Amino acid sequence: MVLVKVKDLKPTFGGDSFSWGDGKSKKLYKEIYNNGFDYEKSVITVTNDNHIIDGHHRVKILEDIYGGDYEIYVEKWRVSRKTYITLLVTISLILSPFNKTCRKILKFFYEKYM
Repeated sequence: MVLVKVKDLKPTFGGDSFSWGDGKSKKLYKEIYNNGFDYEKSVITVTNDNHIIDGHHRVKILEDIYGGDYEIYVEKWRVSRKTYITLLVTISLILSPFNKTCRKILKFFYEKYM
């Protein structure tokens, strides 16, 4: 685990990927606000260049509550954002080789973010 500032963590796919429409984020926000971040329940995972793999909502909530200079422990993978996206797309292509629509979407996704 590595200690990093919340402001140094970036969404993997850009944009605002933090919104849930079903009230889950409000429940999570209340839980973190009232109890702090519980490392026993979950870990925020990032690439070696600080792009979030898992924990976008938690990072946004921590930033809203404590500010960008707040430091948290994260699990840092030894892959870059580019490698992570390449692996994600490759695995998706392997799992859906006969779905042409899926392949088109993944190709678009790969070209846009690579």
